[in-house]
Amino acid sequence: MRSDIEDYVKKCKACQENKALRKINKAPMEITTTSTAPFQRVALDILGPLPESGTAKLRYILTLQDDLTKYSVAYPIRSTTAEETSDCLIHFISLFGIPKSILTDQGTNFTSDLFKTTCQFLKIK
Repeated sequence: MRSDIEDYVKKCKACQENKALRKINKAPMEITTTSTAPFQRVALDILGPLPESGTAKLRYILTLQDDLTKYSVAYPIRSTTAEETSDCLIHFISLFGIPKSILTDQGTNFTSDLFKTTCQFLKIK
């Protein structure tokens, strides 16, 4: 029965014209190296939206984690704008120094012109 159905679908013009293409969009695996010094590479990500908290109406959390030591810092933020993200990054840098590279999930706040300019100014990849 299965082969009959497959044959019918292969010969059906309407089925072939309306068939959804199942193209897999996977990024190629990239082997990364572990940092050799603390705060050489830092990973950033945003959690949320969460239920509003406090009078400041904080709804998101920006997390920064060191690649080598796994030391993590979390900043509560109101929105996921590039300005708030850059402000938190500058605060983190003032405490721990400038990392050589930053790893993100390519969210719009991390790919914005402001965030890119901040990273270029600080010579961060």
